[in-house]
Amino acid sequence: MLQQAQGISFMNNYLNTTLLNLGFENTYELLVVLYACKLIISFVGFYLPDRIGRRPIVFIGSSVFLFSMLTVAGVATVTNSKPTGALGRLTLGAVFMWILIDSFTWSPMPWTIASEVSSNRLRGKTLAAAAWSGFGVGLISNLVVPYIQDEGYGNLQGQIAYLWAGFSVAALFFAFFFVPELKGRSLEELDVLFYNKVPTRSLLRIRYRLRRSRMLRKRRRSIQSMFEMLLDVLVLQ
Repeated sequence: MLQQAQGISFMNNYLNTTLLNLGFENTYELLVVLYACKLIISFVGFYLPDRIGRRPIVFIGSSVFLFSMLTVAGVATVTNSKPTGALGRLTLGAVFMWILIDSFTWSPMPWTIASEVSSNRLRGKTLAAAAWSGFGVGLISNLVVPYIQDEGYGNLQGQIAYLWAGFSVAALFFAFFFVPELKGRSLEELDVLFYNKVPTRSLLRIRYRLRRSRMLRKRRRSIQSMFEMLLDVLVLQ
């Protein structure tokens, strides 16, 4: 739900309308450049989840979303949604930053986390519920946004970004308190941890403890093997 509620309809689905409402005229050229960059940076999403983890990615993503939306909304408020010069470039930079960061954070990560956090027995039903809720919120958002944003209706124009910024605050809260770190975990291991009601923010510490205990066991086995080899040498002599 938060994947859709943080403003993807405003920044992506209705981007051409958004840019026109913000006073930009060369929207075709801007969109070509933007989506070319998005195609390239999307490949980062294949590397980062197993490198830095899922939890930091969604937290950083929501932080950037919040900053970008507040920037767009603030400039729209000051300029009556007609930014020019430096403020126009600032608005465009915030829009680009939101979309590019989304391409490897909140765009793919909810699907990854939902598939990993589900129990083996309920994975299909959990993913179906997640997909249904996400697309449901997206449908409502896509229907409502034009009436809130466009002139002749709500006429918020660029100031609608304040609404999406509020959902980014909720996403930050959710990511910090409820999203577990799943990097390096097997699905079976996650089932055991959730069955034992291990707190979300304790999963990372437990992994380091497990890793440390495995290293200690490996070190003990190495020392034991060394003594056994030494004993064999002494016996042979």
